[in-house]
Amino acid sequence: MYGTGIRAPTFREYLKVLEGTNFNAPALDPERIQSLEFGYMYQWQNASLSITLFHNEVNDYIHVTPTPDGADEFFSNSDNTWQLRGVEGLLQFKLLNDVDARLTGSYLDAEERGAGKLPYLANWTGSLVLDYNFFSSHHFGFSLVYNDSRQDTNSFDDDDPNAFLVTNIFASGKLNHNFSYSVGVDNLFDSKIHDPAADFGGQYNTERTEREIWGRLKWGFDF
Repeated sequence: MYGTGIRAPTFREYLKVLEGTNFNAPALDPERIQSLEFGYMYQWQNASLSITLFHNEVNDYIHVTPTPDGADEFFSNSDNTWQLRGVEGLLQFKLLNDVDARLTGSYLDAEERGAGKLPYLANWTGSLVLDYNFFSSHHFGFSLVYNDSRQDTNSFDDDDPNAFLVTNIFASGKLNHNFSYSVGVDNLFDSKIHDPAADFGGQYNTERTEREIWGRLKWGFDF
């Protein structure tokens, strides 16, 4: 598979207000990506295996840059090309008659041409999901999500770019013809997970930092 695409700047990236400086940030161009993938899949009676090799090139990548006087930061396009290449694997199989398993793993080699390896991105990631089907219409399971350590270059002492493992548990099913439910606990052991690229002094960004308990009850009816 070969594809191309663009990503337009977000409102925050495009309309960032600079404070304490007279610097005028240049207008942003959209990011451009070219992607090449080779995939292979093999299926047995109770299992399947798929492997994907990928090579992506990103131009005009939008990133944070300090203003020349160091008073603030603005978003700008990178002058260099980003290269992201690696392999992803997915293995699905029946562990027992009522237990389904899903195992994933990936390796990523990311670098900025002319500048070396990209920080804040893990080389190795993986996950394991076990799903137990009981009473025909109810499921219970858990998942493990692993992330390798990441290179950290922003020099904040509170950063923690080390590897982490997160455990989640979940259940779902039908109570009757019209009612269904799903419940779960994400980050069961309340692991502290940092995003070092945006962890400016302990202000966490997109990665979950505490245990979360959730539930949903759904009602439907036939017309």
